[in-house]
Order: sequence, then C-alpha cells, then structure tokens
Amino acid sequence: MFFNWWCFLFFGTFLEFTPDAARNGLARLCLWSVIERMKLYKFLPLILTTFSFTLYYFYPLFWGPHPYKAFIYFQTMMYLIMGLWWGYAFLRERNITHVFLMHIFFQIGYYTADIWKFIGEL
Repeated sequence: MFFNWWCFLFFGTFLEFTPDAARNGLARLCLWSVIERMKLYKFLPLILTTFSFTLYYFYPLFWGPHPYKAFIYFQTMMYLIMGLWWGYAFLRERNITHVFLMHIFFQIGYYTADIWKFIGEL
C-alpha cells in the first residue's frame, strides 16, 4: 500500500508541478531580465514581476461566484507574499535553484493537503 501512494505522490509531483514551476520561473525570469536592464531601481523587477503574476490570481474576483471571493482574496495575498519573498531571495542570491525548489515544495504541500482532503471524503 505504501508503494502505491509513494508512486502516486512522486509522479504526481514531478509530472504535474515541475513544468508549472519551470513555466512560472522562466516567464518571471524573462520579464525580470527585461525590467532589470532598464537600471532604474534595484527593486523594480521584484515589484513589477510580483504584482503582474499576482494579478493572474486576482482577476477571477470580477467574474467568480460570490462564495469564492474570500478564497480569491486569500490566494491573491498568499501569492503576493510568496512572490515578494521568493523574488527577494532571487534578488539577494541571484540563484534560481532554491526559488525553484521552494516552489516545488510549496506545490507538494498543497498537493498533499488536497490528497488528505480527498481521502477524508472517502
């Protein structure tokens, strides 16, 4: 039984979340490098990329059903805080590896919580 859950978690995590982390990281890194070349302000890439990616999670507020509005606010604030935190870590270290790993670990936690919720409903 343990082997089946381990395989499920392993393949679900690396096949589902690694491309997501790579896609988000690559898009943010490309936008970051374009803004950084302007040499206007040290924290401008951090601020602009964080807010642009946070808007992606905020736009359902305008068309989503009313019961989900609290979750949309929560999700937007969560991604705003994570974006600023992880963006600052990249700005400080100039290394994408640990930001990529933090993204994957967060997704594993989110995925595991979703699995536990599903198991509780069985």
